[in-house]
Amino acid sequence: VPLDELHDPKRTWVLGSDSPEELRAEITRLHAELATYRAALSRPFPVAVLHWPEPELTELLTSYPALATEYPSYEAHTAAIESALRDLAASGIPNLGIVRATVPSYEA
Repeated sequence: VPLDELHDPKRTWVLGSDSPEELRAEITRLHAELATYRAALSRPFPVAVLHWPEPELTELLTSYPALATEYPSYEAHTAAIESALRDLAASGIPNLGIVRATVPSYEA
């Protein structure tokens, strides 16, 4: 709900009533809705790094050889994940995680 809408005097006409109780109820509803949006925006977003388990990475590179430049080996892949997570943590980013990748999810 835009802030302008909260303070729009014409909004009371839309309610179809001059009742102060209904107006208070609408104001309370709008404040609750606004608080919900603010709470959702204030939560830190999780940051996840994609991890290919070794069998999945082998299958991926067999099916898509061009990705070998991105994933030269399983060891290089895990080292890149560790490095990325260290860098992100050092920069103060909270809520770090790892997401397990699969070939079917890649192809979906």
